Amino acid sequence: NFYGSEDGGRTFREMPYRPTYDVGVHSDFHTMWIDPDDPEHFYLAGDGGLHETWDRGETYTKHWNIPIGQFYAIGVDDRDPYFVYGGMQDNHSWMGPAATRHWIGIINDDWRQIGFGDGMYQQPDLDGHRYVYTTAQNGSITRLDAETGDLLDIRPQPPEGEAYRWDWVTPILASRHSPGTVYFGANRLFISRDHGATWERTEDLTRRIDRDTLRLMGVLGRDIALSRNDGTSSFGEIVTIAESPLDARILWVGTDDGNVQLS
Repeated sequence: NFYGSEDGGRTFREMPYRPTYDVGVHSDFHTMWIDPDDPEHFYLAGDGGLHETWDRGETYTKHWNIPIGQFYAIGVDDRDPYFVYGGMQDNHSWMGPAATRHWIGIINDDWRQIGFGDGMYQQPDLDGHRYVYTTAQNGSITRLDAETGDLLDIRPQPPEGEAYRWDWVTPILASRHSPGTVYFGANRLFISRDHGATWERTEDLTRRIDRDTLRLMGVLGRDIALSRNDGTSSFGEIVTIAESPLDARILWVGTDDGNVQLS
């Protein structure tokens, strides 16, 4: 949140900033600048970009022309011109053309939002250009139907009594050989052959190490880490998936605890 004081810091009140996620000011603040000649005028900068106010935060203007978006990953399809797909740090997932007929080139309005949250990997399906698999933080995955605009949650659910471990940037891969086939990584590898409607799963492909038993500079991690699960991924999960460009039967999977496996 954003607070201000008018008595030298003795008391604070929450400042207005209209935190509606995409309409107002993004709430993840990182820095601010106050005009030394006009205290009513200041800038707020954070995950949502740069916002300026001239009335001490009653209203804001967002500056859209600053190229500061951070992409986690990029995907492309095979249409002509091809489309680019990307997930942005705390600014959703997007798709847009690599070229347009605008005399000024590609503009913001050419891009379409296809996901939410911290956008991660985006993978168009090989089966035409209808389906796009879009991921967000900690294993969130949806399937976009580009023809209807529908978003469907297709995340695999564990059986009762079991929990899956997902990396913050959960890997996903649409097969370049088999339309409708998609791979998704947790501590197990999930395989769907019907656009994410159903999933098969492998055994646990990690080393299943309790990270509290790992030593950092000779000291147990649990003894020096103030917080191991706040803003930090769990441990022992798949972080990368690769498919052979020559043979659909060959897959590689890498985990954050040191396993690289070939099937």
